[in-house]
Amino acid sequence: MSIITENKKGYKKTKLGWIPEGWLVEKLGAISQIDKSSLSNNTDENYSFHYVSLSNIENGKISNELDFLKFKDAPSRARRKLKRNSILLATVRPNLQSFSIVEKETRNLIASTGFAIIDCYENYSSKYLFYYIFSYQLTKQIDALIVGSNYPAINSSEVKKLKIILPPLSEQQKIAKILSTWDKAIDKLSQLITQKEKYKKGLMQVLLTGKVRFDGFTEEWGEVKLGDVLVEGKLGGNYENSESNTGIPLMKMGNLDRGKFKFNKIENTSSNLNYDKEFILKEGDLLFNTRNTLDLVGKVAIWRQELTIALYNSNLMRMRFDERIETTNRFMNYYFNSYLGIKQLKSFAIGTTSVAAIYTRDLKRFKVLLPSIKEQKKIASVLTFADATIEKLNAQLEVLQNQKKGLMQELLTGKTRVKI
Repeated sequence: MSIITENKKGYKKTKLGWIPEGWLVEKLGAISQIDKSSLSNNTDENYSFHYVSLSNIENGKISNELDFLKFKDAPSRARRKLKRNSILLATVRPNLQSFSIVEKETRNLIASTGFAIIDCYENYSSKYLFYYIFSYQLTKQIDALIVGSNYPAINSSEVKKLKIILPPLSEQQKIAKILSTWDKAIDKLSQLITQKEKYKKGLMQVLLTGKVRFDGFTEEWGEVKLGDVLVEGKLGGNYENSESNTGIPLMKMGNLDRGKFKFNKIENTSSNLNYDKEFILKEGDLLFNTRNTLDLVGKVAIWRQELTIALYNSNLMRMRFDERIETTNRFMNYYFNSYLGIKQLKSFAIGTTSVAAIYTRDLKRFKVLLPSIKEQKKIASVLTFADATIEKLNAQLEVLQNQKKGLMQELLTGKTRVKI
């Protein structure tokens, strides 16, 4: 690829910024048909098709596991006809970028009316346009349309007015080819991560149940109730309005995921802050989500930092154990987050999809298959190594994704040119 560095000579100023003189800015409706073909109400009730809903799009890809429906059983929004190179642009919550493209020849593929279906005219590259709808320039236009809306959405007439930067067709195709190469590398790495995660789940299934043992370990495992080994199950304080304490890492329900925490930047704690010892977290502490939505309740994560003052939501419980549990609590963290542990925790949940709880009296009935301390450490070390491998691959994936974003910004605006 030969690079031409941008300079003002040979460029022109447009509403979308500086672009090469040979490039155009066109409305999407001028270069494509929007929602060209849909199923009518008179469609044969036994007509069968694969259905693409908004939930079937992730990272620009259409799921391989689509519902196969008859027209009479399909939701009323199952209407938009798709063909090869059709682009799906989510008009409901478009800020989430549930966008994709049909890359293969297809029959009987129908999408939700929650998408605008874009079919390019000849002399325009569908693949180029697909990449462009993820660009900063188009994202900015969509954000301007939905700003201030309680239910962010756009309609087909607004989609037609979206402005697209267009190089000549040959350059569109070359840009799309370069970005496709990046996608292939990202897909390959993503598949490897999926394989590693599947392998780790398999390891957890056999190691945490004693189905597979390491050499040298013959001692029989014993089943104990959590209440027998739990020395502290203490709820956090009610600090819902503590965001003003910017110097403190604030743990809230939405930041707790299976096995890990998600924090904003943690800064030094103010020296004059009054705090209770109950809000001190040490490395190895487990936090348990006692109350949330049915999906989030019962999630457990391990604290991996040194002694830290932290304010966390009153629905989060700090758990510590006696000498029968290895001191880093990694074994218990993996046990809670195994298939067996999650299934057991969910059985304790009381409530509805939107509000559910697991009470301490029930949590204490949680049953654990407990090996010796030495075997707990061995199992935890193997699973920790598997986690480290996955984290390293995810870091590599993030680098690739960021490189692609930067490349898109350069190529899709003409700041960096490709020679044909």
